[in-house]
Amino acid sequence: MSNDPLIVPVSAQCAVFLRACLCGASLALFYDFFRILRRVFRCPAGLVAVQDLFCCAVFCLGSFLFLLSECEGKLRWFALAGQVLGAVLYWALLGEAVVRAGAWLLGLAAGALRLVLRFWVRMFRCLCGLLIRLLRLMGRLFSWPAVKIYASAVKGGRYVQKILKKGAGKTKFCLKQHPVLLYNFRKARPNGRRLPKDRKNGRR
Repeated sequence: MSNDPLIVPVSAQCAVFLRACLCGASLALFYDFFRILRRVFRCPAGLVAVQDLFCCAVFCLGSFLFLLSECEGKLRWFALAGQVLGAVLYWALLGEAVVRAGAWLLGLAAGALRLVLRFWVRMFRCLCGLLIRLLRLMGRLFSWPAVKIYASAVKGGRYVQKILKKGAGKTKFCLKQHPVLLYNFRKARPNGRRLPKDRKNGRR
């Protein structure tokens, strides 16, 4: 490209024009990506408006960057015409076929993803069910010895309590019979001597 801003060789103009056509076709392909999403998934009107505004911003930015890199920031009519022509030719020749093929591939991928997710969800449910059954079985197995131990502890406690009660009864009986035995001992002395009063009252 010549350094004179007013004189541009025809070969350079043709090269810039062809690259501008490619740039326009690329921008149109970028917009078709959102068209494919709309055909496969449901998009509300508000989301579609947001997508269109985003695409317009991307078109303006892409056109500006192209003019900045190819035309040194100068506004060239053939560059703009090439971008528009490239987008129109793409939509006229390849746009619908690309959208259909992309929608079919995306639908196929979405279907495969659904099948994979369903498979893993079922596997997760089966594993959860097996884990719950295993925990219940372990609870039953461990609860039976626990019940036995508890019953044995209760039985042993009752037996110990019974023994203690018997021991307390024997102790009371011995304390009650001790003066009687002492009285009988005094009465049974062979020499007939009496004990002093303090010994008679149980004192020493």
